[in-house]
Amino acid sequence: MAWCNFVRIRHGSIVGVSTVKLSTGVGGDERDMLTLAIQHIVEHIAGADWPAR
Repeated sequence: MAWCNFVRIRHGSIVGVSTVKLSTGVGGDERDMLTLAIQHIVEHIAGADWPAR
């Protein structure tokens, strides 16, 4: 299990922050965790219009 923090930066300013809990289940390794993080970015974050902070 891991917590992954994503920060969106636009023109040098932080415009969005997202934290997600990832779990590969029993037998998962670091590669599986990285794959989950990338899948989360593609499905939920990339291209999303985050509110300004």
